[in-house]
Amino acid sequence: MNIALSIMMVFYCASVLASPWPTGGKDTSNTTNFSADLGGCASFNNQSALKGVKFNGITLQDAETPFFTGLLKTTFDLEKKFTVIPAIALYDDLAPNALAFSYDVTNLYHEDGAVFLGRNLIEREQKNSIYWGTVLSFILAHEYAHIYQYKKDINISNPSFELHADFLAGWYLGVKNYETDGLFANFQAATEALFEKGEYHFNSTDHHGTPAQRIAAMLSGYLVGLQHLSVDAASSQGLIQVKKISEDK
Repeated sequence: MNIALSIMMVFYCASVLASPWPTGGKDTSNTTNFSADLGGCASFNNQSALKGVKFNGITLQDAETPFFTGLLKTTFDLEKKFTVIPAIALYDDLAPNALAFSYDVTNLYHEDGAVFLGRNLIEREQKNSIYWGTVLSFILAHEYAHIYQYKKDINISNPSFELHADFLAGWYLGVKNYETDGLFANFQAATEALFEKGEYHFNSTDHHGTPAQRIAAMLSGYLVGLQHLSVDAASSQGLIQVKKISEDK
């Protein structure tokens, strides 16, 4: 799909309501404040990549987190949709971040690995958008997509690996909006947040894709999700789509 056309379609398809996470956003009375060197999404497929890296404040839940019930509901649904069951934990991220591991670093022995959601990331997204529930749902879906990739041995280089995760995260939002008649996710909020997370480090092995590429991948996945396809069927289509998108700079 042409990237320029994709971006136009994003805003055409964006007239849906917010995710059913607790309301909050710019109403700071319902946001969670954390005292917050990894930045952006990061995924780890082997333990050697973590040599010398320390994670602080790891907990399976925060009692004071006002959205914790919503977090549990979302991760439970992600498990069913992506057919994976990773450990899920919060941690103190110095820069806004979420992480996916192919192995369980929480010592709970989840065979599908682990997903970490940073408290600093949560706080930032709550302040940035009244639809922060949509944004956090998408971020979590992106990390669960990495867990799915690990489980299925999908070995492709970046940016295709990250764009494929964006595609599957978009697929998840599409499936949920199909199931709720468009009431689950505000797609425009997700695209605006994702646009901020794109970059142009073409020669980096951690290149996630340009803003336009990431939005195109998410949109392609979203449209597939509206067809209510399974994650395996969506993944197969996604591999084809992101190959085209990654070649279009």
